[in-house]
Amino acid sequence: MEKKISFLSREHTIRGWAHVPEIQGKAPVVIICHGFTGNCSEHGLFEYFAKQACEAGFYVLRIDCVGSGASDGDFAEYTYLGGWRDDIMAALDFAAEQPETDSKRMAAMGISMGAAAALLTLADKRVRTAVGWAPVLYPAEVFRKILGDANWVKLENGEKIHHEYAKVKFDVLPRFLQDVKQLSVEQAIREGGKPALLCLGTADLVINPGFGSRMEALALSQVIVRMVEDENHGFQVRKQENVEVTIDFLRSQLMNK
Repeated sequence: MEKKISFLSREHTIRGWAHVPEIQGKAPVVIICHGFTGNCSEHGLFEYFAKQACEAGFYVLRIDCVGSGASDGDFAEYTYLGGWRDDIMAALDFAAEQPETDSKRMAAMGISMGAAAALLTLADKRVRTAVGWAPVLYPAEVFRKILGDANWVKLENGEKIHHEYAKVKFDVLPRFLQDVKQLSVEQAIREGGKPALLCLGTADLVINPGFGSRMEALALSQVIVRMVEDENHGFQVRKQENVEVTIDFLRSQLMNK
């Protein structure tokens, strides 16, 4: 069953969709977070994943972060990494209160910047595992390339910028840069000490595929780095394979223990 949901985060209304499995007992939870300038559909990718995961017995909550998609709030004011992490935490609160869910079996997942936000939640004791598709593992490197050096300097000087990337126009405030510099996704993964699945596309023009080998060099036994051949940043090229691998991973972490 799929139903519209809403709840508060950062004093604004977040909207999204819950996919509720038809199973006996309480279901494990997966919170999904979209990418920068995206929404909870992600061009149909998240809808497809959520339906497949729901059929596999997961309660899936896909949300629009504050300032994005159908949720309230201004994009420039509320789009920053720590804020998105807090939105996922609020989603965890919401999901934990639902009668169909098991609050002791919860995971966070996302794509691109949403993956970075999801991985930051590994510090929360409720989150048992996390998944990142095309994850922004090193935010400062990724977003300096996206925004350009000139805009980067403007943000460092406290200015608001207007930019266009991949045919999408948006505004960014200095708060965004502060979080990009201060919040370490790698540190969250290392210190979280929890299982994580990191999927990177070899044809991704936004995320450096070399991030995969950088993570592997850390030799974290709980982290699986999966390089997806020919996959780009949208993660639609090998969609079914990506979905199946991810559901299998989540099943191993939330259902088989």
